[in-house]
Amino acid sequence: MLATGSRTQFLYIPESVFGATPSAPNMQFLSIPSAEKLKLEQSTLVSKIIRSDRQIDDVRLGNYKVSGGWDQEIIYGQFDFMLQSVLGGAWSLPLPPDAAPTLSAVTAGALTGGPVFVKITYLNAGGESGPSAEATITLAANKVLSVASPPPRQGYTTYNVYASATTGTETLQSLAPVAIGTAWQEPNSGLVSGAALPSVVAATLQNGTNKYSLAFEAGHVDIGQYLLYNGVTIDSLAIDIKPNKINSAGVTVLGQALAVPSGTSAATTTNVANSNSPMDAFSGVLKEGGSAIGYLTGVKLDLKNGDEAANVLGSRTMLDYFQGRLEVTGEITGWFEDGTLLTKWINGTESSLEFSMWGTPTNKTLDFLLPRTKYLSGEAPTNTEKGITQTFKFQALYSSSSGYTVLVTRSNN
Repeated sequence: MLATGSRTQFLYIPESVFGATPSAPNMQFLSIPSAEKLKLEQSTLVSKIIRSDRQIDDVRLGNYKVSGGWDQEIIYGQFDFMLQSVLGGAWSLPLPPDAAPTLSAVTAGALTGGPVFVKITYLNAGGESGPSAEATITLAANKVLSVASPPPRQGYTTYNVYASATTGTETLQSLAPVAIGTAWQEPNSGLVSGAALPSVVAATLQNGTNKYSLAFEAGHVDIGQYLLYNGVTIDSLAIDIKPNKINSAGVTVLGQALAVPSGTSAATTTNVANSNSPMDAFSGVLKEGGSAIGYLTGVKLDLKNGDEAANVLGSRTMLDYFQGRLEVTGEITGWFEDGTLLTKWINGTESSLEFSMWGTPTNKTLDFLLPRTKYLSGEAPTNTEKGITQTFKFQALYSSSSGYTVLVTRSNN
């Protein structure tokens, strides 16, 4: 049997130690629509011995380096770690659960029974997520509620349970956060009136100096062959938004090593955000200089770290990697309506750029804010008898008033 692309699965998990897959990992699925281009490179060292017969005496293979990357559609919930990694920041709040909780009844107590409505939230070091979708169950007499643990998710260790006898009025039931992997059971005395459920949650991410790496597995399940890449860092990320297209991103990596195990490295797997659709260019908001702008036809945003391998004597794999300067550049294109943007470029006037995107459901959004930008080039050539377009390349700069170059806001508003 020969491997086919449609039977390939892609999994990843953040590494706590650079270059080492965590023990018994719960790996997350990654949807990759078209092009995965990861590869292991080895430098070649050709002997320079001069021979009378003009032949090469020897060749050696040098240091390992994982390069390449992948293209992916931007899906709410599947893009978080890539953004966090390339920006070197940390999300202020966790991602809400993707699905409603699983409920069951347990024989206990002496309650009269009735309907119960339940939502759950995730917790991590940053705080508490927004709520899941609502689940409901009707309990018979002498039964109490049991809520199954939500799926494991990297960096999320506990969850909270909110419930009530009427829809939309859930309050906190878990006296302390419940460990993921452990079910919560209603006390025999019944539900309590606890804290209100968090509603709209907006989490933010700004550029920083944190270092992240991941283990990435390409599994060719039809032939039972797996490629495990370790010490993979997100070196650059290129976002491309065009009319009549799904929003996409190109990811480029720097990595440490490749192994070819006979089985998957995942102990368990999680498919995060599988109910969310890819984000598109039909929806969203574009602002230039703080004002909505309606004639743009394209936005490109390039985030580049310039990561560099830390090679050492005695090993063909890199010991670690060095972060470079974060370069945030891009390009906007649009129909030529007036000379506002050309004038900004000619005069070197600083501006700002903000764009948001969403898919389905439309309340789940990603917003990108570049508070300080400067145009590096501009043009509006007449090269067609139809509509004239203008193109501007820009550089995003550190904003002393904001304290960052890029701010990403993820919201379930």
